[in-house]
Amino acid sequence: GGVEEEDVSRYQVTLRRLPAGTAPEWTGEAIGSPSFYPLKTLGVLVSGKMIQVFDKNNQRLWGANLTYPVASHYSLDFATESDPPCVESGNALYVFDRGMLTKFDAMTGEVQWRLTSVGISQVQLDEKKNLYVTSTTASPDSIQFSQQIDFSAHAAPVILKVDAATGKVLWRNEGLGDTCYVSGKYVYISRATENPLTGMGDEPILYFDLYRLSPSDGHAIWDYSQSRLPVQVEVQRNQILIHFR
Repeated sequence: GGVEEEDVSRYQVTLRRLPAGTAPEWTGEAIGSPSFYPLKTLGVLVSGKMIQVFDKNNQRLWGANLTYPVASHYSLDFATESDPPCVESGNALYVFDRGMLTKFDAMTGEVQWRLTSVGISQVQLDEKKNLYVTSTTASPDSIQFSQQIDFSAHAAPVILKVDAATGKVLWRNEGLGDTCYVSGKYVYISRATENPLTGMGDEPILYFDLYRLSPSDGHAIWDYSQSRLPVQVEVQRNQILIHFR
């Protein structure tokens, strides 16, 4: 009996560069609520199941349809430069929706490969241009029947290392962490959890675990644990900042 909203309205979108005069305005239509993501040399307009790609002069280069809509947490209100659903690298543009990661040729829009994975939240590249994909083990059925509760399906976080040239999964680390940090040759993952069922008092049990992974096979080299949650985590190669309250 649940209700899920889907926006398939027609929007008129105007792209305007500031300061004014540096590029002409572009005006066009989009189906679904639009969001714009400025990248290094490109700009990506996402709306529903479609993307439109522009250069820095507001010239539309190409458009393409996605398999699923972009995840709702990448809406206009919450989008940031650090976690857009698209990543530009050289002549490649990687775009992920709710159930798939697609590699496009950045200039032509030609699809070079697709990788099915439900729940992708971040895509990063290392210094060798390999991809690290933060995702889950959920099945495509969880998208089609998002209001249906399946107690037998327990989606776990998963980190995938993917060959950027072919889309082949080189290794997967399942269930250990749900946040990935890539800096130079170093790869870390972390997971912060809160268990309200303590059995003693009203204070929940807090867990924070940080792991360093081997880039070659994804196994954990070491781990660091705390019974408190961090406010901020940053890495710069072999230096790690964990800020607790």
